[in-house]
Amino acid sequence: MKRYLIYIACLLFFIFCLSPVSSQLSNDQGMTLDKIVAIVGEEIIMQSDIDGRLAILKQQNPKIDVNDPALRQKVLDAAINEYLVVSKAIEDSIVVTEEEINEKWEEAKADFIQYYGSLKRVEDIYGMSLSRIQLEHRDIVRKQLLAQKLQYKIFGNVKISPKEVEEFYNLYKDSLGIIPLQMDLYHIVKYTSASAKAKEETYELAKKVRDSIVRGGLF
Repeated sequence: MKRYLIYIACLLFFIFCLSPVSSQLSNDQGMTLDKIVAIVGEEIIMQSDIDGRLAILKQQNPKIDVNDPALRQKVLDAAINEYLVVSKAIEDSIVVTEEEINEKWEEAKADFIQYYGSLKRVEDIYGMSLSRIQLEHRDIVRKQLLAQKLQYKIFGNVKISPKEVEEFYNLYKDSLGIIPLQMDLYHIVKYTSASAKAKEETYELAKKVRDSIVRGGLF
């Protein structure tokens, strides 16, 4: 177990180079259009990459402030970690096929529909056709699969016994904190409008029931 933890620790620093980079793209008026914010191995992370990730978060939660420095730093850190894993996967000659990318995209498309309600809604939110979205996300899907395969390669054969789980909990329970009981509540509402005929029939039925009660009828 410790061997794998050490391996992961080394992985996080492997071929990692992160430094402020002044290289940037500007327009004729001198306004910065894009710039390099980090370099991980041979991969370059652009400011536009971070802005794109923040835009997706904004779509999922309109209340967040995409200009919050702390949030932008967290998104950048997450991007760096992803690129670190991808770089290691490429170095280990892990391969992702076109078929795997297409299957993963179909899963992502199903998630889009479940979250947004329809493909039309997805296209409206992203401002592009579904085929364009697929093209734009293709490299993202490929990198996700590379990361997953590397994780499986490292942890696929790791076995953790109940005793080890208990020992870990007892060792760190003071810092784990308590998660309060939570629940999700959903309800389905269908609004209907009755026709004039249906209203009349319902009224007549209610009237008959009332008259029967007034006359002392039994139910």
